[in-house]
Amino acid sequence: MNPSDANIRAWDLLLEDDTEWIIMNSWKTKQSNNNLNHADYLIAMAQYYPYGPEYFVFGGLYQVEKKYPEVFNDVGYKLTLMEDYQEFTKRLIIKIDRPIGRDLYNRRYHTIQDQLNPEVYEIAPNIKLGHFPGYQNIWMSHKEMQQVLLREDPSWKAALSYVKAVYVITDKSNGKLYIDSASGNTDGIWQRWAGYAHLENLTGGNKEFNSILL
Repeated sequence: MNPSDANIRAWDLLLEDDTEWIIMNSWKTKQSNNNLNHADYLIAMAQYYPYGPEYFVFGGLYQVEKKYPEVFNDVGYKLTLMEDYQEFTKRLIIKIDRPIGRDLYNRRYHTIQDQLNPEVYEIAPNIKLGHFPGYQNIWMSHKEMQQVLLREDPSWKAALSYVKAVYVITDKSNGKLYIDSASGNTDGIWQRWAGYAHLENLTGGNKEFNSILL
């Protein structure tokens, strides 16, 4: 969970490889429960909110180095991502017995089993996005779109190929919106979005879209 801003989900930061993911995990407060002073390593997990508050996705194993001189309410540690288990990052999901409060977001490894009884719930074949959530719930980043198209998840492909609909793309750098429809495509929105998924041609050859972004 993101203890500093409930409106910005930790999973979103992890999925985007946002620098805030590291900042959040290396943040230090004066409360001993919320710092890593006695830790040599950090197993980082992000609450996987599409499944519910009891589910967490693996975000990496880090070596912890305390910064000197000590600082509080700031980045107080240097976190070094280790190679161990990197293949499970954003894929391994654990389930715990019950939701945990936001006030204590660091746990000692030797107490985890007794306190939370975690179990491996799922290991996804690629970066985890979940099954198709319903047309009214689609709100994704470009990176998420790439993963959906790359994996060709059956639930997503079937749903997006079936429907012809209006969609909106937001340029987060300036707030500009591009509204279009996939009414003429054989494979619906799936075919249209496939054109936007490539980094070398973000507009899918759409001249009007390109002019808006320039």
